[in-house]
Amino acid sequence: MRGVPRRHLLRLFAIGALLTLLVLPAGTPPVSDAPARLGVAHWLLTGTAPFEGLVPPDPLVLRDRHGVKTPWYGLGQSLVLLPADALATAAGISEPRHRFIAAQYLTFPIVNGLIVAAAALLLATLGFGMFAASAGALSLAFCSTLLWHFQNNQENTLQFLLVLVGLTSALRWTETGRARWLAVMGVSLGFDLLIRLPNAIDVLLVSLVPLLAMPRRKGYIRDYCRYAAPGIAAGIAADRAYHYARFGEWTTNYMQMSGDLARRLDLPVPPGFPFSNDFWIGLTGPFVSLQASVFLFDPLLVVLAAVLVMRRRSIPRLSARVASLAAAGIVLTAAGYARYFNWPAMSSWGDRFLAAWVWMACLLAVPLLIELRVRARIIVSIAAVLLALQLSSIVFPAWLEQAQLGMLKTVVPGAVYVPDGRFDHFVIGQRLRNIAGEMSGVSDAAPMLPVMMPLQSFPGWVALLLRAGWCLAAAGLVWMAIRLLRETREEPKGVAIR
Repeated sequence: MRGVPRRHLLRLFAIGALLTLLVLPAGTPPVSDAPARLGVAHWLLTGTAPFEGLVPPDPLVLRDRHGVKTPWYGLGQSLVLLPADALATAAGISEPRHRFIAAQYLTFPIVNGLIVAAAALLLATLGFGMFAASAGALSLAFCSTLLWHFQNNQENTLQFLLVLVGLTSALRWTETGRARWLAVMGVSLGFDLLIRLPNAIDVLLVSLVPLLAMPRRKGYIRDYCRYAAPGIAAGIAADRAYHYARFGEWTTNYMQMSGDLARRLDLPVPPGFPFSNDFWIGLTGPFVSLQASVFLFDPLLVVLAAVLVMRRRSIPRLSARVASLAAAGIVLTAAGYARYFNWPAMSSWGDRFLAAWVWMACLLAVPLLIELRVRARIIVSIAAVLLALQLSSIVFPAWLEQAQLGMLKTVVPGAVYVPDGRFDHFVIGQRLRNIAGEMSGVSDAAPMLPVMMPLQSFPGWVALLLRAGWCLAAAGLVWMAIRLLRETREEPKGVAIR
């Protein structure tokens, strides 16, 4: 069994971490729930009010059993932010906004670097050569909506990392039969449930992988119950214990509680809120709407679909099964969120709820093109077009076009949805118009990319040095990626790490 050199995984990690550092919006708040999750981390550390100074007022914010306003989110990302919050607090950073800036720079480059390395390792486990695995991981980071999430860092990146670890561990068990891989799978999936309970779809699909990969392998159910199930059960137990510690209830969930609160406050919400959307609109919208279609925002899905159709007889069986698994994850997740009032996950670039399984599918596209010996100029052309699309996503906040197109309809302060089910809000087209306006000097939108941000608070020469440093770091990132691809060009296939 040939190996995956650790030096390549470390370089992929470094590329993911540096990319995150380059696109993080510095002092500008990201479009994410991460500040509120940091509030929970700080509450766990110090016992202070979770929302203090981090999020705007919202009448639907729940109160815990002691009457203190508390975020309704799961615990997973807060636990990941806890070490950074502890370091920031120990360093004397008390202002909530400054503490969040410190925490995001300490946490998210590590998480995102691990994603890029884990993506390549999964591809190598599927049997791709190291060149194809590296190209697949890099294409995912630069040419999919993962790039936008590297800037905004909602909990989807953490979810995806845990799914990558769980899926890789499941495949390694099918190869080695070693129980430790099932234990790793169980822990990763259990932690995935701590992010949000609908991630039970991830647990179901990843747990099926050994049966799909090697249906004749004996002992899986027994070993699963013995080694994987305890980690998953621990995740469920921790979620319920956390919910009880906040609200004194075991069987409810925070979305249900927010709907009950809205009705008690007599707010103008639709019947059944927050699960008040038309099911068929929520089910089809993620695929056919101009505002959130996964095929528009992640065209690597179209590339993968074309490869699977045109070269279906040449696709390795295991890769085809993982592609089918990703497709099932996308459809099941869309169905699970179909009735949610905010089914497109407004203020995100594309449909955020489907992101993890969309990225799983996107990850396969470029490696299959390489392994099937598609011409290099075709692959490079596809990558260039998709890179331009995803770079456009990090120039301005994602909500800018949604506000301009009238998509953000306020139901209650802090809660938005599309009440008419329209699918004709072309967000990407509006983004291109905004970029053209910025280039011509007629746009007044606040940019998110650090190199474009105004630096009036610094002397002119300092601002120039900062921008030059950013450009040099970006050039270094490109050099690192090209060098990695050159070095892995002749690497043999393998799955073991050496």
